Amino acid sequence: MSISRKKIVMILIMLFLLLASIFGTAYIDRVGEYKRAVKETTIEEVNISDIPDGVYIGDQL
Repeated sequence: MSISRKKIVMILIMLFLLLASIFGTAYIDRVGEYKRAVKETTIEEVNISDIPDGVYIGDQL
């Protein structure tokens, strides 16, 4: 009993789609967690007088 070439191709396509949906769902979940973490990040007020004077080394635009 041999499986036809068409059935093998269909099984491989279905397997690929299944794996793609699993990895896609996991990726979307990780992106959602990242976006949530970024949204919850707070930036404290910066007091400019606390920053010591210095010399800028680099290109000026």
